[in-house]
Amino acid sequence: MAFYIVQFVIVAILENLSKRRWGYIFDYQSKSRIPRAFVRLFSVAEERQIDVQIADDQGRYGFSAEPGEYRIKVDADNYQMAGIKDGFLRVSIDKAEKLNKNIAMERSLQKGASKGFLST
Repeated sequence: MAFYIVQFVIVAILENLSKRRWGYIFDYQSKSRIPRAFVRLFSVAEERQIDVQIADDQGRYGFSAEPGEYRIKVDADNYQMAGIKDGFLRVSIDKAEKLNKNIAMERSLQKGASKGFLST
């Protein structure tokens, strides 16, 4: 019996270690991480911002979220979100989990003005 308990604990630890807890904000061209970016999470259903984080010195962030539709907005000096026209990354999740997408940023001539929440 003790063998099965030890085996269960080892499997649980290994599964937990394999799950990525963080997403990264990074420069699209250089692939370097962007520290201290503002990362905001918006609920599409509630049409409002529900959480905000400042990425750490390694460009890491992560939100815990319930199932639903979300938008993520990142603001960093001299950057804009790469390949995103309205400034929001759309994310849909089916079960409660971490929102930890890696988000590419590209250099911008204008400094981080944000547009606020846009509903569609």
